[in-house]
Amino acid sequence: EIHRLRMSGRVEQFGKCLSSSTMYAVVRESNGMNATLVLIPYDISSERICEDELGKVKLGVVGTIDDVIPIRDGSQIEYLMLLTDHGRLLVVNIETKEFIVLASDCTSMAASDEAFVFTTRSHSLCCMSLHVNSEQLMNERELLLPISLNQLWSLRENSEQLNGKIQKYFQSAPHVRPIDRSSRLICAVSKGDVCVILEAPRGNFETVVPRSLATERVIRLIQNERAYGEAFRLARAQRLDPQLIVNANGHSRFVNDGDAALLVRSVLQMSSHDTIIQSNLVSQLNVFITLYAEQNGLNVDVTRSVLNSFIDAIDQVSHELNTAQNEVANLVLLEPILSALCLQKPALFENALRRIETLNDSDQLAHAVDYLLILCQDESDRVYREALALYNLQLASLVAAQNQRDPKETRDQLGTWAEMSSEARRRFEIDLFLGHYSSALNHLVEDASTVNESTGITNECVEFALQHKLFLQALTKFEGDSNAIRRVRDAYAHELLAQGDAYAAGSLWMSVESFTRASDAFRDGGFWQLALHSRRMCEEEMRDGSAWNGFVESTANVLYEYGRFVECARVRVEYLNDSEGALSAILEGKAWKDAVELCTRFGFDAKVRILPSVMEYACEQSESLEETCTKVKERQNRLEQLLEVKRLMNERLARKQENGEEESQSDVFSESTASSTASGGASSVASDFTFVSRTSYTSLYGSAKSTAPGGSKSSTSTYHQRKSQKQKKKRIKQGHPDEEKYLCEYLRNVIPKDELLMSTKEVLEMLLYFNQEKLSIRLQNAMNSLLNQLKQSPQDIMLFSVSSNISPSLPPTWSISLIDHFASTSATLN
Repeated sequence: EIHRLRMSGRVEQFGKCLSSSTMYAVVRESNGMNATLVLIPYDISSERICEDELGKVKLGVVGTIDDVIPIRDGSQIEYLMLLTDHGRLLVVNIETKEFIVLASDCTSMAASDEAFVFTTRSHSLCCMSLHVNSEQLMNERELLLPISLNQLWSLRENSEQLNGKIQKYFQSAPHVRPIDRSSRLICAVSKGDVCVILEAPRGNFETVVPRSLATERVIRLIQNERAYGEAFRLARAQRLDPQLIVNANGHSRFVNDGDAALLVRSVLQMSSHDTIIQSNLVSQLNVFITLYAEQNGLNVDVTRSVLNSFIDAIDQVSHELNTAQNEVANLVLLEPILSALCLQKPALFENALRRIETLNDSDQLAHAVDYLLILCQDESDRVYREALALYNLQLASLVAAQNQRDPKETRDQLGTWAEMSSEARRRFEIDLFLGHYSSALNHLVEDASTVNESTGITNECVEFALQHKLFLQALTKFEGDSNAIRRVRDAYAHELLAQGDAYAAGSLWMSVESFTRASDAFRDGGFWQLALHSRRMCEEEMRDGSAWNGFVESTANVLYEYGRFVECARVRVEYLNDSEGALSAILEGKAWKDAVELCTRFGFDAKVRILPSVMEYACEQSESLEETCTKVKERQNRLEQLLEVKRLMNERLARKQENGEEESQSDVFSESTASSTASGGASSVASDFTFVSRTSYTSLYGSAKSTAPGGSKSSTSTYHQRKSQKQKKKRIKQGHPDEEKYLCEYLRNVIPKDELLMSTKEVLEMLLYFNQEKLSIRLQNAMNSLLNQLKQSPQDIMLFSVSSNISPSLPPTWSISLIDHFASTSATLN
């Protein structure tokens, strides 16, 4: 067969694929231009070539094939790597008979069981994995693993995309290693550290470990074999990120499935019967924990859980050691534990100090404190305060000495505490210095109990609790002393009242039978029923009728200030017999039906006492609605002009772009252009239009009032307050870039709320009850006009629907014309 191929051309390469049933031959045509890769399957048993199954891959015009390497990836697909004399590197898939150009400047290549590597004329070493990797690696910004052949082949459908991705990939730092000029590959080794052997031009050999291949080896060691010891040593030798080991199987599995303990035992090279650990291995573990904790951008909760798992694993190792070595092991393993505790966020200095104070030897204690202060140089003062919080003066003194604090100040301070005979008093003074007032109160009560064994509560304890507002704790600690409890509750009630919790304050005063203060608190909080009841419990108030009436009067006034007019009227009627004041309060609150009930009860003429207020309010409401409707119409017209100008400008811009004009030469539409263009044609509609005009202050709940300084009778402070608020308003006139935005906001905000619709309905009912047909029709028409006008706004701006029917239910005795009028307006609203 080879002879036959030689008769048709020149055979440049011939060999056997990794599969024992296929051979290959690279044949050059007689013209010396085109090359073809011929795949020759043969039967081993009969030693005959199956001529019917010959496969050919036309390589086209390529240079002379200098070298061919057969490889197989993780999915058992075979490839042939062909290198030409011009540096083109071709990858041929034996199954699909397809090929791609991997590089055009390749100088040498080599393969192992796990990787394929090649060098380029840019003096770089490029790596490819022969394992099957996931597709996510091709799209990540910073690729950590080498690309695999199955990933490369999945992109063959789009050659342009493939070339771009390959070029970008082989220019990224994690996957390309620079090498000496003109160095060539000798071989790639898959055992041990996945190294690559290069030969320099001067003849010496160099062994390198590509970072991407080492990263892949670490991940596969952990995922497939859980060989944390080997992975740790490879990562440490190549200075890989410690986060790689923790996250290889996911941090949750590392924390929950015992992988942290497996890593610790693997690093320390401990078996089940070992009783001695090596300090240099502990140092390596400590460095690993420190590097992992200092990584930026890690999730705080994840880092904390991983570090805590390391602590648990180290504790487990320490407990497994025998008793003779346990003390030494605690000292040796203390440094990685301190690192894990102090490098968390927030740092657990208290836990670290508690582990340090278990050491018995002074030299070991000093060494541990010195290492702790090295870990937290910026927070050494906090470490000193945490040491004081443990009430261990020896440890605090050692921390202060290592921290280079003022020796005179520290010595005097610690000496004073050490001289105290009472341990409780010493702890109280330390807590007071640290500001731990809750703990200080506990120790103060404990110290007082040693002096006064009957109750243990002294005036000093009560004053301390009140000074630092430890009310809840004091109520628990002083439970056996009624006088102390009374003082604490009284002070707590004052504090609650200052915070605005009048109900709680009044309840506390009721518990200590301070009825006057309780009633005042309930009154100020608006709990008038409780206020009057607690006031009646005061014997002095009951004997003095004027004082009682004065308190009821003040309660009614508070309800009036809170806007609770009906309740104010009830208090005046039932407790003061003040029908006039009650009627005035109800009319102020617009509670018309309650006012009618009050007139019926006291025999007042409702038409005389109520109708004027109803008519005044109806007139103000009608004027406000009519004025608002006028303003809405003006703003709708202005908005329509702006939208029309924008539409025309967009059409003009579209026509210019269709005609091929440059965008920079066209008059591109902008909001400011549209606004300024529209301002010229809208002067006849709203020449003085502005959102801060006098009419814009008009509320839907009242008529417009003059705000000029000369026409106002308000105080000077009120005038300056209005002036300041007016200056803060942003003036929006015609042509402003934000004019359209403010027009839309105004139309949204002016929509009547349900409260306004209900109040209007109640006024209409009262007008019809008092036979004020004209005024009721005016108010009805004003509201309907406003609603109908708002419905004419652009739907994409308003997006609202009016479902409330403000027309009252009319009895059949009314005239047909009035019934028809309300029926038509109701239909319009619906």
